[in-house]
Amino acid sequence: MLSSRSLVFQPGPLKESPPLVQLPLQFGKFLISPLIRRNEQGRYLASVSIRSGQASMTQDRLMRFIPCFATADAAARFARKEAIRYIRSRAMPVVPIFIKQE
Repeated sequence: MLSSRSLVFQPGPLKESPPLVQLPLQFGKFLISPLIRRNEQGRYLASVSIRSGQASMTQDRLMRFIPCFATADAAARFARKEAIRYIRSRAMPVVPIFIKQE
């Protein structure tokens, strides 16, 4: 017997499957929010939102990725990893240090 609070999965067309929103991750001043969707073949597609700033100064970068994944968890891990790699690559430019030798 199902209570009124039970969740019931009712399969429908894959084209209409709602996106799976993963828990956001705070990474420094950035908020990383993976968004996972299922394609028509039943595989998972990854995208991610990288948000920074506050109020009217908020910036949101959206990235979509080409690889398909067998599980939603694998797609979310990939999206998080790519977001962190992007943030780190933009954080500090690499400047060579020249040491004067005498």
